[in-house]
Amino acid sequence: MANHQAVSGNKLSETYSLRQRLKEDTRQLHEAVDTKFGSQDLQTVSGLSAFLGAQFVAYSTIAHCFVGLRHVLQPRIEHLKEDLTSLGTPLPKLSSEKLEGSPQPDGVLYVLLGSQMGARVLRRHWQNSTDARVLEAGRFLSDDSLTQTWQEFVRHCSAQPAIGEMADQIVRSAQATFSIFLNGFDAVVGPSGDRREHV
Repeated sequence: MANHQAVSGNKLSETYSLRQRLKEDTRQLHEAVDTKFGSQDLQTVSGLSAFLGAQFVAYSTIAHCFVGLRHVLQPRIEHLKEDLTSLGTPLPKLSSEKLEGSPQPDGVLYVLLGSQMGARVLRRHWQNSTDARVLEAGRFLSDDSLTQTWQEFVRHCSAQPAIGEMADQIVRSAQATFSIFLNGFDAVVGPSGDRREHV
């Protein structure tokens, strides 16, 4: 049985699943996104506004260049708009960034669906806020509508091979999607973590 080179440089066997490869080959980008978005204090108006604004830029950027996933993206974007409006925060300017080439939906979905599951940890922190304005802006963080979709997606990816051109494209699309979230954060908050003025 031949081994194959993963994007991360690890050797993959034919028994390695696509889900395992996605997790491994996006680990560094995933951790960078978690670190940046987790740096905001979601119990304050300013911190929650920055967090939601960066999410809005990322989700809207992906929706603009990947029309096929509007059914997943649009409800989340509407939640973000409503939460930002509730906080009295103007919508940030959208990015002109694009997903290059022909992005594979499974790679994009890996990030989008997984991020909703990860938001549950952040939700527990947000719920402890003592600011009524913050607690009124919880549509995005409280959205569990894609839980079953994520579970089905995990089963799907766990049954797919980690090797081959399609797997390579899916991994690259996931990495590009994580990068869009990182760039969205930098556009709203700034690379240093000090929130920029809305432009």
